[in-house]
Amino acid sequence: MLGGHSSVGQVGESKAFLSALRRACRKINPLWNYADYPNDVERLSPEALQGIVNNCELHQSLLTEKIIYIDKELSNFQYVGLMALLFPKAKFIHMDRAPMDIFLSCFRNSIAGVPETANLKAIAEYYCYMKQLVGHWRSIFQDRLLIINYQSLVHEPEKFARQAADFVGIEFEPAMLDFHQRKNIVRTLSVDQVRKKIYTSSIEGWRAYSEVLEPAREVLEKNNIPLEGVAFL
Repeated sequence: MLGGHSSVGQVGESKAFLSALRRACRKINPLWNYADYPNDVERLSPEALQGIVNNCELHQSLLTEKIIYIDKELSNFQYVGLMALLFPKAKFIHMDRAPMDIFLSCFRNSIAGVPETANLKAIAEYYCYMKQLVGHWRSIFQDRLLIINYQSLVHEPEKFARQAADFVGIEFEPAMLDFHQRKNIVRTLSVDQVRKKIYTSSIEGWRAYSEVLEPAREVLEKNNIPLEGVAFL
């Protein structure tokens, strides 16, 4: 929806920040990888941190000319703290969705780069980790983190499109509701969904596969999380 706005660009699921972060940290620790985060980050010099910013902005400028742009990289939620400090004008939107539908979608697609999606118990544990981290960021960056419920969005798209636009600081445009008609290049795993109107068939779809999804449900129960999920922990 935001990408349908005339002043907003899209860079898809960009690896720009991750690549810039790894490049900077490997100058200190040649063996550094994402699993080591946040180790060594406090050792980065102001020049190295500015280098991360410069590399990201250069990369994104090759994908869009817009000053405001959306990066949907799946792992961004883990780096909100550092991203918020390096990009003081950046804002973050977390899409909250019923976890059982998430588990079904992930298990069906087995997302590359996210090994947890190949195991239902691991998917559910990853969900709990994500919600805990989102809760942490929310406690620190309250005015810069917006949580939108997917089920509510599907039923009232204009209401939440306006909310997102206001949060970003742009005026709502009707074209935001016609995002599926755009002919631009889509750099995201959800390319098929982006080309469709908003639909409700993905809500509660997990119930037809409840027996298969039992290992994930047990993890939710262990963590006292209802089947409809939580916005954050």
